[in-house]
Amino acid sequence: GGSVPEGFDIDSISWVTPRLGITDMEGSVESVAAGYITINVAGELDSPAQVQRAVEPYYRVMETLDELADLINGFLETQAPKVVVHCAMGIERSPLTVVWYLHRYQGLTLDEAYAVVREARPVAVERRQWIEGVA
Repeated sequence: GGSVPEGFDIDSISWVTPRLGITDMEGSVESVAAGYITINVAGELDSPAQVQRAVEPYYRVMETLDELADLINGFLETQAPKVVVHCAMGIERSPLTVVWYLHRYQGLTLDEAYAVVREARPVAVERRQWIEGVA
């Protein structure tokens, strides 16, 4: 992951599941306009997303990811037609957030979750080292 494959639009919404996607800042505008619940995990961005919750590398990452996974799960179980998580480029923080949701709520290992995310969003870079206590 990390480099942009030929033909991949980094501004697009990458659907990891039929109702859960990952995108970048530009894609968040499309996501909000489409009526999707949009979560910004990049604290430095002034995003149109309905939910703003920063994932800060190495700072309370596990706690933040647990909160975000709970939010995503709640939206998907109740009201949201679709949920999209975004950060600046959709490469590190938003993929990590979706990986953690898949791990916590879908029972995937981190390896399995990253494989699923990379299938949908090949630019995703693994950042499991940001999660305290996970080797």
